[in-house]
Amino acid sequence: MDSDKVLVMDAGKMVEFDHPHNLLKNKDGFLYKMVDQTGKATAELLHSVAAESYRTHQLTRESPIKLIDEDVDDTNGNP
Repeated sequence: MDSDKVLVMDAGKMVEFDHPHNLLKNKDGFLYKMVDQTGKATAELLHSVAAESYRTHQLTRESPIKLIDEDVDDTNGNP
């Protein structure tokens, strides 16, 4: 669940491809159904891991320079 993308195949054919968090939003989807079969506690954990991974991915994708700039003092350019 901590991946950028997941490829789900059925009978040798691709049926889903996206970030796990996005795939798990579709209650009729293959990944959702597979996760649901793991049981309530495990499914909740997998949904949580996928959501956290998605948030982290979005933050780093949106502003990688901001993360670097936060370590630098803007007044003199020194850390």
